[in-house]
Amino acid sequence: MKKIFISYVRENRKIIDNICERFEEANIEYWLDRKDIDPGKDWRLAIKKAIKEGSLFLACFSTESVSKETSYMNEELCLAIEILRQKRIDAGWFIPVRLNKCEIPDHEISSGRSLNNIQRVDLFEEFEEGLKRLIEAIRRRLNIENDHNLDNKSTTEYKAFKSLIDSGSNEFFHNADMGHPVYMAGATGSIDDFWKYADGPERNILFKKLSELSDNLKNKGIEDSGYRWWYDFSSWESFCRYVVNAYRRKHGFEELE
Repeated sequence: MKKIFISYVRENRKIIDNICERFEEANIEYWLDRKDIDPGKDWRLAIKKAIKEGSLFLACFSTESVSKETSYMNEELCLAIEILRQKRIDAGWFIPVRLNKCEIPDHEISSGRSLNNIQRVDLFEEFEEGLKRLIEAIRRRLNIENDHNLDNKSTTEYKAFKSLIDSGSNEFFHNADMGHPVYMAGATGSIDDFWKYADGPERNILFKKLSELSDNLKNKGIEDSGYRWWYDFSSWESFCRYVVNAYRRKHGFEELE
């Protein structure tokens, strides 16, 4: 799932942390500079990439942010406005949030249209009510359903194992040679002599665990929840196909259909 980019100034760090904590409880993925930029990376490039690829842009305005003559948030806003100009008027990609009573900068988006024309969310009068409204709007925008009936432990473990495959870290399974020949065979339905010499569904611990977690979540109704991060690993073929395509994506090859 693409992440929401959160733009803010350091002076508002405490309230931003509070918002992020509530996002996590609501299963909303977000991007935060001090959390998502790895040491040694070019932070300017990382921020630009996160804004361009983000599902939404959350602009957190405050008296502190609008009073600063220079800030990285101003730079983020300029880039966001450039992207906003290319989107449909009703795209809803840019969400202004007021952390305290302040004037939102009247930056022009296009002729006769500025940031002030975009409906905002205020968090300074009724914080809980405002945050609830914000979360509900984001969930509707991103088609995120509630998961009150899902097993949080299974969900966390499932995401962790799935991310292991996506990372191509080679931990616990072979991820070389087009996703390992036995996985390619499993993904395409072919049968060769090497089946008995390589790990298969009966030996592969990662598949067994993901299959168990997948069945667990499936039984709890995840198929009806519309989650974009979920993938059904309940069969050996589905597992093999995912492993092979994760490899092919990483190396720029066309994925298996």
